Amino acid sequence: MKKSIFLMLMLLSCAVVAESAYTFKAYNGDITFDHVNHRRNFTCGDCHNGPPRFIELDHDSAHKLCLGCHRKLGVGPLQHCSDCHKRD
Repeated sequence: MKKSIFLMLMLLSCAVVAESAYTFKAYNGDITFDHVNHRRNFTCGDCHNGPPRFIELDHDSAHKLCLGCHRKLGVGPLQHCSDCHKRD
């Protein structure tokens, strides 16, 4: 019974996370990350090490993970900082 409840809670938490878009604050313009769009094309393990959880990003880790993946695949924002960083 406990195992079933735990599994259901894990599935619900993944569903909630999968429906979200995140805004990461940056000095040169905030970045909006569309989690739903990325989940359509990738598995959780492509970005997350271990179970899915919120990823704390700083300048170096974001550029390595996000920009590195976009460059490797040759898609998405690649040309200029303002492709991702948006000012109000």
